[in-house]
Amino acid sequence: MKRGFIFFLILLIVAGTVFATGTDNNKVEDEEIEDKLFEISEEEKKILEDLFLKKQEIDALKVEELKMNEAIGELEKKIEALEIALSLSEDDYQKNLDLMEKVLVSYQMNGSGSFFKMFFSSESLSELLTKLNIFREFSKNTEGLLKAIEKEMANIEKKKEDLQTSLADLGEKKKELDALIAETEEKIKKNEEALAALKGDRAVYEERLKYIDNIMIEFEATLSKFTVEFNKLINEGYFPDSMIEQDISLKGIRGIIKEDEFNDMISKQDIPAIKLVFGDGFIQIESEEYDMILKGHFEVEDGTRMVFVGEEGTFKGMELRKETIENLLAKGYLDLEFKPLLGKNKIKKVESREGFLDIYLSIKLF
Repeated sequence: MKRGFIFFLILLIVAGTVFATGTDNNKVEDEEIEDKLFEISEEEKKILEDLFLKKQEIDALKVEELKMNEAIGELEKKIEALEIALSLSEDDYQKNLDLMEKVLVSYQMNGSGSFFKMFFSSESLSELLTKLNIFREFSKNTEGLLKAIEKEMANIEKKKEDLQTSLADLGEKKKELDALIAETEEKIKKNEEALAALKGDRAVYEERLKYIDNIMIEFEATLSKFTVEFNKLINEGYFPDSMIEQDISLKGIRGIIKEDEFNDMISKQDIPAIKLVFGDGFIQIESEEYDMILKGHFEVEDGTRMVFVGEEGTFKGMELRKETIENLLAKGYLDLEFKPLLGKNKIKKVESREGFLDIYLSIKLF
């Protein structure tokens, strides 16, 4: 019994050692990849940056291809709906034509003389007026029928024009898509050639590019978490009122947030380490952990939210294409909600200057 217990303990120790070694190995592996990525010569960095830009171009083209396929799908639905509507309009048109044909046949069978005979055979003025009213009603109904037919004809022509326009648009979209696919394939081919030229180093660079992809995904999650935690801070009343100074300027009533105080307050909270830099006419998001910089501005949404719109950026000093930034912010957004602090008031606009963020307010007293 004792021997079995000792054997069990040995197994636990060995298993624990293997697990710890595996974990340590993963950690070491990550560190080694990072070392390979960043401890490189200027020439290697240029190669990596070129490959990274090519990859961004291909990714952007694939996103555009997806959007175009969606647009083509919507157009095809529109064309299908137009064809159904056109078919229904043509059915209504034919029904009205058939009805008009019956009216005209009836008129022809009776002959125009019979109408005159009907009037002249009237024995009294009262009878004549009654017959005239009947004739007017007949003429009115015929006129209404003619107008309905004319309206349906115009409706059909309009639907045909819309259908032709949509079909032409569809043709153009498909041409654009074909050109886009060809461009994407060409970019992929050139990227493949560039990787093939690296020969023995190819695997290393592919590993680096994969690592960059993982970092991007992590940063998206970090940025989203920052938004969630910051908004939670405001909702739960932990955002200090003293953080926003108030004054009246020529542009109206404004709240002023100081960059250093804001970042100092954020650093003391359980919020991802994201730093906001307020510059002259721009906002900058900085992450030391990911060596990521995004430059852009805040746009006001619904009078209560400030949404960051990225315009340019870098990762480890390498340029980020605008499409990459847009994709990054679509998944990892910075959307700050100030509604709990505003009451009935609204944010009119936001302006940044060196070290300060000016929030102009529309005041509602009642």
